[in-house]
Order: sequence, then C-alpha cells, then structure tokens
Amino acid sequence: MKPIKTVQLLAALTLVFSIALMPAAVSAQESDSEQEQLREQINDIQRDARDTIKQIKDERNQKIKDLRTNLTDQYQDRIKTSDVQIRPNTITDREPDVYFDVNANGWILIDGAAHKSSTSIISGNAYHVEDNLWKLQVDDATFSVGNRNVSLDLVGKTHGHRLILHGIGTLGTNDDGSENQIRVLIRGHFAPTGEQGHFAIAFTQFGYQTLYDGKRIPLIQVGDAIVYPNEDVENPKLFKVPSSTDLEIFS
Repeated sequence: MKPIKTVQLLAALTLVFSIALMPAAVSAQESDSEQEQLREQINDIQRDARDTIKQIKDERNQKIKDLRTNLTDQYQDRIKTSDVQIRPNTITDREPDVYFDVNANGWILIDGAAHKSSTSIISGNAYHVEDNLWKLQVDDATFSVGNRNVSLDLVGKTHGHRLILHGIGTLGTNDDGSENQIRVLIRGHFAPTGEQGHFAIAFTQFGYQTLYDGKRIPLIQVGDAIVYPNEDVENPKLFKVPSSTDLEIFS
C-alpha cells in the first residue's frame, strides 16, 4: 500500500473544519436535498480522514515492529557467535596459581517458592592479582534447579570474602541445532575453615538474562570449596588461612 503523507491528512482535516464552521444561515436557505448531499460529503471526508489516520498509525506500528525484530535478531546473533560481547576477559598469559573444586547445595527462591538447587565446579582456575584480589576462570560447572541442569562457562573474581562469577550458560539446543545460551551471574561469599585448602562457601544470588527477560533470584546454597596448588608453578600464591579462630563471642 502506498504511504499517505501527513500533508494529505492535514488537508483533509482542514476541509472538515471549514465545512463544520459554515454559517448556519447558509444551511437554512438550502433545500433538503442539498443539505443531505452536504451531509454525505462531510461523512465521506470524515471517513477518509479516519482511514488516513488509521493507515498512518498502522505504518508507524509496523516500523516499530520491524525495528524490534531487527534488534532481536542482532542480539541473538551476538549470543550465538560473539565471545567478546558475552564472555568477560579471561587470563591466558600464565598458569593459574591454584585450582579449586566447589560443591554447594541448597535452595533457590522463585516466585515465593523454594526449589532444590546446587552448584558444582570442577577444576576451576584462580590467578592471584594483588593482596586479596584473585581472578577466576571456570570452564566446567553445572547449576541445577530441580531436575534441570545448566552448563556454565564463567569467569569472575574474589575480593576479600566476596565472590562473583559471570559468563554464559547453556540450556540445551535450539531447533536449528545451535546452543541455547543465556547470560548468568552468581554472587556469594567464602571463608577459610582453618584447615589448609578447605573453604566454606555460600552462594546468595543467581542472575540470568535471556533474549526476552532477566532476573536476579535469591539463592540459599552452602557447601565446600577445596583449593589445591598448581604443581607446575614454582611457589604458587595460596589463599590465606588463619592460624587460629577466635570463638569468644559464643562462649
């Protein structure tokens, strides 16, 4: 359908207003048939104006729909093909100082209901940066809710006792055989237990971003992290372990 320019709509509206403002005396002097013809002409003009307005709105809505579809396609392509856009920077220029395994279990709160959930990490890499700052890389991890599993590919960092991991998760495959991927975020805390290489860990938040929506969901997961040095690195940096634990507050 050929687009209708806005100037045509303005012309139609001007004509309607002009006829509507005709002096009442002129209408009174005309015959009934002439008045009927005039009313029909006014109705035709009003109908054409309504059709023009509807067509302009339809064209505008179609443009918005096409723009949204185009942006959706671009975002989907980024998720499927771009590591740079989705996956954060990883460390590849040196060996990790330590490796770590994590096994945490508990609950995830979705719409007011608690569902069993767990997080498992196998052979994660940790690189010491400075002081209490470490960078993390996880290539083999699984996040589970009920009987559903999400394979995770993450990087992140620890600072003090705080832990954050983010990257991509894979939820099976799409109809075309490509991986169905989402962005994920996991926050938590960890602390040494006093036993070398043994840490307590708690994950408190899980976030995700799909093509259509995103949420941050409360987590109640606790478990253990086992940290062991990389034997291929000379004098690897290790997480600090307290020499004693003060429990006077519970005495």
